[in-house]
Amino acid sequence: MSAQVSLTVARFCLRLAASIRRAAEQSPKTIQKRKNTTVLSAILRPYQGAISADEGHIAVHETGAIEATGHKVLTLPCANGKITAAQIDTCVEAHYTSGIRPARYGSE
Repeated sequence: MSAQVSLTVARFCLRLAASIRRAAEQSPKTIQKRKNTTVLSAILRPYQGAISADEGHIAVHETGAIEATGHKVLTLPCANGKITAAQIDTCVEAHYTSGIRPARYGSE
């Protein structure tokens, strides 16, 4: 390995170590928010949203971060912090009968 490559690798490792130290100094809540926002923005299409209990963590503490990526957090009333499959079905049905569609699907 040449001296130049060794120096480049060493610099990369130092930057990586500094990045890990900075991440370790962040609160677990901040790390969780970044994880949730990253995952939702990766798996949702631009026109999709996330359904949450109205007392759910993403609805209460992370809505701004998630909506900043262009996704909507749709809240449903909950009992003991939980929503039911029937509530999700009703929410999805309301979406499809509203007549509002992304531009590529056209409107009904």
